[in-house]
Amino acid sequence: GKNYFDDLCSVTEQMTAVYQAVNTVQQTPWRINSFVLEVYNQIDALGLPVASLPSHEDIPPIPSPLGEYQKTNELSEADKNAFRAWKRKEVERHEANIALKSKRLMMAKIGSIAKQFAKYDAIYFPHTMDFRGRLYPAPMYLNPQGNKLAKGLLEFSDGKAIGSNEAAWELAVHGANCFGYDKVSMDQRIDWVEENTDRILQVAADPMADLWWAKEADSPWCFLAFAKEWEGFQRDGYSHLSHIPIAKDGSCSGLQHFSAALRDPIGALATNLIPSEKPEDIYQRVIDKTIDKVRLDLQGEQKELAQACLDYGLSRKAAKRCTMTRVYGSTQFSARRFVDEYFRETDAQRTQEDASYVSPLLDREWDASLYLADYIWQSINETVVAAKDGMDWLQTCAKILAEENIPTIWTTLDGFPVLQHYPNTRRRRIKTKLGDSIVYVSLLEAKNQIDRKKQSNSISPNWVHANDGCHLRMTVNLAAANGVSNFAMIHDSFGTHAADIPMLSACLRETFIELYLDNNPLEMFRTQTQTLTDRPLPEPPEKGNLDLTGVRNSEFFFA
Repeated sequence: GKNYFDDLCSVTEQMTAVYQAVNTVQQTPWRINSFVLEVYNQIDALGLPVASLPSHEDIPPIPSPLGEYQKTNELSEADKNAFRAWKRKEVERHEANIALKSKRLMMAKIGSIAKQFAKYDAIYFPHTMDFRGRLYPAPMYLNPQGNKLAKGLLEFSDGKAIGSNEAAWELAVHGANCFGYDKVSMDQRIDWVEENTDRILQVAADPMADLWWAKEADSPWCFLAFAKEWEGFQRDGYSHLSHIPIAKDGSCSGLQHFSAALRDPIGALATNLIPSEKPEDIYQRVIDKTIDKVRLDLQGEQKELAQACLDYGLSRKAAKRCTMTRVYGSTQFSARRFVDEYFRETDAQRTQEDASYVSPLLDREWDASLYLADYIWQSINETVVAAKDGMDWLQTCAKILAEENIPTIWTTLDGFPVLQHYPNTRRRRIKTKLGDSIVYVSLLEAKNQIDRKKQSNSISPNWVHANDGCHLRMTVNLAAANGVSNFAMIHDSFGTHAADIPMLSACLRETFIELYLDNNPLEMFRTQTQTLTDRPLPEPPEKGNLDLTGVRNSEFFFA
């Protein structure tokens, strides 16, 4: 068949803007935040399981309910049930200890790399792009897209004076966001920082005296870095040289992109494309609808399970992963898995806080996850309407091409070529020798045929990611042209110095409008993919009546 990969080699000249954006991001000089590193070293040396650091101790085994010489085939029914429950708990304990071990290794690697690089004034992160154009730092573990500890340990090498009230305001908002106080208006976030300033300054002066920040903050290490920065600002005012990246995050960005492309006012309202007094929280909205459905069951056959779920308590986190991945084409089956993960993570956290904690859903987690996933799924589909039409349309186009064994190929607005090509694979067992032993290895072998199902299922997330990658690159180029020189970019989280946040915020709104109002990515996709086949592709779904220019005044679009 045709080698589509060769075609990609001839398009480098159309990618000037793409290369420019990647180079700008990787030219940002970073350094290790010595204050955060010092505190990390102290907490790690004490082995404290706080600030997202895992405990140094494994979870101890639970004694077996069987006597030493009892045989399982001689047990009563009640004893058998107790033994089964014990085995299940032991399996969970074993898995949790494996997870703890890998988390310890991860944190140790990050800490070790930070110690090695602490002596340098400037370190740089070369970046790569995946086939959809999303940016990733090449070095592993410690990088600006790393976990909470990695982000807290890194700061810009170049300092930039706060300089204005607006930048100080952005610094305070960032502090509230890091603590997790981010579902309220901007003024309330500022008030929260002002009310807690004495405590924040105490953290900066002696972080180990009061571990409030480590136990309660959502992103403890970034909050710790903020505390030191806030101390400097309180001391030096506008002349304080700030080094930490201030991040602005999109809210459920997959749905933001679909809502903009389809001019959908419902999705736009749920994801802050429209100005509002306080931020809309789509995950909270979905879980509220879910709780309403559960409450209705208190009168019916499911009343015991419904009551147990309400007693357990359902936070927005229960709906977050399901909602976030819905616009990337996830299924109701994966929703059940996400709910189950929510139970496990919540139980682990509650057990860490109170060793005697017993879940109201004990031994009924499976039933509860099936039951809740169904209601969460229904609630998402009531909230995400137009995006479903967009996803279905993209899947139809990809399916038509795949039926003719043609991959899906299109180009983003800034010239990045996307080739979605999932070949059908078959597994082959190969007999070989390893030392003196004969072993069998499985090899995946690509056939000359495209995997139709995978082409169809993957097009929606890949189209969204190609567009959010394009939006990021366009933002970097426009901001760089307007004097912004330091960037901390993570897909739908854009960061720079506090002093440059007003400019970056303006640029990311203008580029979003350029992407979706001045252009039509769905129509562009159809025009480009139509050239690959003689079969007619359907027209994109009809657009709604959303005025996209409202994004300019929407404070919480990226907040």
